[in-house]
Amino acid sequence: MAVVAGSPEWTTRRCYNFFEHVVKNATPVVILGVGSLEASPPPFVREVAKKARFFSVRSEDLLVDRDWARDAGAVYLPCPALLAADEKNERKIDAVRRIALVYSAPERDSIRANSVANEVADAILALYRRLLETRSERVEFFGVCHYIDELPGATRFFGEFGVPVFYSYDAADYEEIYGRADLTVSARVHACGLSASLGVPGVFFGTDARAGTCRGFLSEFLDYRVDYRDFERKIDRIAEEIAPRNAERSTLTSPRSTVSPWPKRLTTARRRRKSRKRSAVASKRSTQSAALVASTRRSRPFGTTFIIVIASSASR
Repeated sequence: MAVVAGSPEWTTRRCYNFFEHVVKNATPVVILGVGSLEASPPPFVREVAKKARFFSVRSEDLLVDRDWARDAGAVYLPCPALLAADEKNERKIDAVRRIALVYSAPERDSIRANSVANEVADAILALYRRLLETRSERVEFFGVCHYIDELPGATRFFGEFGVPVFYSYDAADYEEIYGRADLTVSARVHACGLSASLGVPGVFFGTDARAGTCRGFLSEFLDYRVDYRDFERKIDRIAEEIAPRNAERSTLTSPRSTVSPWPKRLTTARRRRKSRKRSAVASKRSTQSAALVASTRRSRPFGTTFIIVIASSASR
């Protein structure tokens, strides 16, 4: 089984040998939450897409003018990162007391793939500055960096206000970092995604084609050129609504426990495989052997031989 996930490199030349291998060996494929679709991909990419057991994109905008993807059965679903955090760490927020301000380095200070335009960075920092000047006595703030090149600028900027800055080379640490927040403000898709997975609302400054991903996270969208008063009103509205929204959510059963994580096409096949494996387990006389088979069934739900994952190399 091969699983394709992430963007934007899954259909680029560096992955052509992957598709050739899949076609040659008739390997089953799942294309899960990709964030980019070429206008005219090579024929072998289209062939793999048409034969995929499941094909989803993480932004509705991606399916516009992409007939080949729709013909292959592509559907829109929120990015799987929405389920990234451990469910036991999901927050129940009753007030906005701590706000995470995510720093995005301008192009002049970082490499292109991990920066935003100088104009965008300057405008966002101007909004942050006024927010820190007017709200620091009522709200606790902290800065967050996703890329090491951001640290010098972030520490200079947030240092003016005595605001701590968090950064880690290990992506796993960011669950704890964003778990501290009651609200995340960011121009980075990853920040809003992990925050949403933790139950933390987000305000997102969309700056490129991947912005549509954050609609699946239910992030509040703002243009980076927004007037500060509108920015402030947006934060105030979130703060006012956060307690009743969480109260409403607490009356519902967790969707993670009621909604199957498997698409229908996969669920049916999975049940057939589970039924066959149960029969195999029942025929084993050794308790140890039965336990081993059961463990294999849990850890390899597709009955796969191998999994190939293609992920983005960018940090956004």
